[in-house]
Formats: sequence, structure tokens, C-alpha cells
Amino acid sequence: MKRRLAVGLVALALILMGLYLWLRSSPESPTEPLPTEAPAPKRVGRAAPAAPAAVAGLPLDFDPDTLAAAASGDHGLALRNRVCKLCIGGVIVEEGCRFCLQVAETGRVNLDVVGTDGRPFPDHDVMVGSDCGRGASLGSGFLDLPAGPCTLTATRVEGPFDITGPPKTVQIVAGEELYLLLEIPAEAWGGVGVTLRSDDRGLVIDGLGGAGSGPPG
Repeated sequence: MKRRLAVGLVALALILMGLYLWLRSSPESPTEPLPTEAPAPKRVGRAAPAAPAAVAGLPLDFDPDTLAAAASGDHGLALRNRVCKLCIGGVIVEEGCRFCLQVAETGRVNLDVVGTDGRPFPDHDVMVGSDCGRGASLGSGFLDLPAGPCTLTATRVEGPFDITGPPKTVQIVAGEELYLLLEIPAEAWGGVGVTLRSDDRGLVIDGLGGAGSGPPG
């Protein structure tokens, strides 16, 4: 009995010794060193807000005087419409925006005004008005007008008379230009034999006579 017990203890001791040796021979798992500093924060790229003028393709130093001239159409129809869209949309807030006349996009009528004899009149003697916009042109030039049908009339001043030519109606297309020739009677009005009188309507013709005279427009 004692012999069996001794053999069992020896076997148990050998098993424990083998287990101990196996555990010592196993490779240890590598241990990562603890960070000594906090990781740097990641930068999130954000697009810088574009200046309103740059969005429209306008220079950033677009000064007020140049903007007013552009809104008036002096630098071409395309730039006028681009600027006025920004003005009316509230992107540009400048005094010069008033020249847009609250119309974001217009078409353009390029004008020539001549007499029925084909000769032009001095610009300061001629006015072109329309029934579709608040603008007017002094003589030959251009008018930027809203899209749609529009009737234009040329008038010249001769003495106390306003002499008006026949009206012409055109179709205005936003962003496009057209050409229009307006005529005004070239004959001299008034002269020898014209009698004027004044009444509650102002100065009116009382009688006509003499060569080259005619009724006012």
C-alpha cells in the first residue's frame, strides 16, 4: 500500500514539474508601451466661404463707382445682368444697385435715331422712351428693358414743340440684344406764319402758315 502511494506521488510530481517547465518555455505576449502624450487632434478641412463677388466672377476690389456703371449697363449687358442678379438677391448691397431698377435680367435695345431724311439729330435734342421700363435714352444709345413686348418712341424738341416719330414695337428677350432704328420727322416745324397763344393748357398753336410749317407732334 505504501509503495503504491509513493509511486502515485512521484507520478504527480513529474506531471507538475512538466507543466511548470512548459509554462516557462511559452513566449510571452508583447506588451505595447503606454502612450506618453495625447494624440494630436485630426484637422477637418473646411472650404473657406467664397466672397460674393468672386462667386459671380467679379473682382474682389469691385469699387462702388465701377459697380454703379456696371448696373447701369455701361460695361455690357452680360455684366449688367450678373451684377443686378446679385443686387436684387441681396448678395451685393451697394448704392449702385439702384441702377438695376429692380429688374434682375434685361434685354438690350441698341438705338439709332435719325430724321426722315436719314440725318441724325444732336443727342441732347432727342429722347427715346418706352412703355415697358422706367429708363430713357438721350438720342442714339441703348436701353436695357425687361423681357416682353415693348413699344419705343423717339421725340425731339424744336422750340416750344415736341415732335414725335412713329412708335415701334419689339420683343425684348432677357440676355439678348437687338437693333432698332427710330425716325422723327425732319422738316422744320413752325416759322413764319405760326401764331401762338396762351390759355389754361399752356402755349398752343393758334394758326399756321408759311413754308415749312406744320402741326406739332
